[in-house]
Amino acid sequence: MGDFIVMGAWNTKKQELDYICKELKKRSHKAIKLDLGTNIQSHDRGKVIDETIVKCREQLKEIVTNRPISGAISIGGGTGLYMGLSLMGDLPLFLPKVMISTMIANSLHVFESYKDIVYLQTPFDFAGALNPAVKGVLEVGTGILAAMHYKMPEFDRPAIAITSVGACFGYVEAADEFWTDKDFYLVPFHGTGEGTMAMAEMIREGYFAGVLDVSPHDIMDHIGGGDYGNITEDRVASYFSMDVPTIICPGGFESITGTNKRYDPDAPFFKGRKHVNHDFRWGAMSKKEEVIKATEWIGNIYKKTNPKNTKFLIPLDAWSYFGKKGGDYYDPEMNPAFINCLKTFVKEDSIVEVDMDINDPAFGTLASEHLYELIKNQPGGLWLSPLVMENVLLEHSHVSEAVVVTEGNESGLDKPVAFVVLKDGHKPTPDLEKEVSDFVRSRTNHAKYPQRINFVDELPRTVTGKVQRYKLRDKLTHETESQAVK
Repeated sequence: MGDFIVMGAWNTKKQELDYICKELKKRSHKAIKLDLGTNIQSHDRGKVIDETIVKCREQLKEIVTNRPISGAISIGGGTGLYMGLSLMGDLPLFLPKVMISTMIANSLHVFESYKDIVYLQTPFDFAGALNPAVKGVLEVGTGILAAMHYKMPEFDRPAIAITSVGACFGYVEAADEFWTDKDFYLVPFHGTGEGTMAMAEMIREGYFAGVLDVSPHDIMDHIGGGDYGNITEDRVASYFSMDVPTIICPGGFESITGTNKRYDPDAPFFKGRKHVNHDFRWGAMSKKEEVIKATEWIGNIYKKTNPKNTKFLIPLDAWSYFGKKGGDYYDPEMNPAFINCLKTFVKEDSIVEVDMDINDPAFGTLASEHLYELIKNQPGGLWLSPLVMENVLLEHSHVSEAVVVTEGNESGLDKPVAFVVLKDGHKPTPDLEKEVSDFVRSRTNHAKYPQRINFVDELPRTVTGKVQRYKLRDKLTHETESQAVK
């Protein structure tokens, strides 16, 4: 019924991998083998493994390009975990993914994958000794994979992304009430690297009308060496470059977080810092220079992308529960350090200072009000997502399929470009391109309509039927680079 990718090193895990394939077949599914094994002997094993991943990555692209995939499963020890996660990171969110390994609990913290992977820690090693215990683990993993369904979320009204962490959470309920009243969905993301990078991918896919990045604590962990800062520049470039209306606050910026395994009060990192025991994690107070570095990190990306619909909202009373006056991390110099640095990148009218605590429910309402004004005041009215543009394009009598992606311009902002497959009997012409573009504009009354229509014979898809938007973006990038060379 479904096609599932089975990843692993057949030269060392053949019995276990073949068993998974048989289990899938018993459930009327098909297994597509992706062999991660290598017989190359080298003193630089790491280099060989990385080269193998590159080769397998190309094979994975070929697989998902030529057929619809229902999910993926991988097994292994440390190397298998590394290789499997490296490849699963290329698969889209919401596609079922299961990783079975003996080393998940002790190794997972070093990986940067934010994908929605189901992890199954096995107490038994995969060493070619197939027995009832190992079979049981493999049956559970295969059963979990087969029971999941690939379903992209479909919002029937606009949605807002919001970030929060445990010490910055009091605003969420009030924000939810505000957006529910406006007939929007509010979608929370944990302000850790895994959560915020998933948010960035969904922003790129056009899911959100606006972003309330109230708790970018992961940026401080990224700068200060905490355990929850596995992010890239796309963490904020996603909404900056697409000019998605955004409110940013310094929620959680006064804290760096790590797990107890790394806790050593005598280590140089902790010297001169206040720190607290949170649960299985510790929190250490950020230094002023780290706050400045984190602000510069955001500011440099802001300057490169030059967004028009971003505001910085600063709660002067507290950035978290720990940062309020009398709290463990209270420092009156934090606000001026953050604001003065921010002003070197951002115009002053984009910075709003309020005498409020970030955890005050009224702050959640205020941040939402500012975001709603940004959304309303865009040229053409309310924000229009690529998904909405696609639905309008499909209403045109000549259009069979349509996808809208974005391309950057000189200012750093991304602009919508449509890829359209015409119905039989219709041929692409410059007049039809203008007609289709005007069709979207007239039905949305919006400035952000696709001003370029690329007519194509077919859209690149995965085996699950999902359009591979990254290939369309790559096509635009290559076209831009070719024009630049000319």
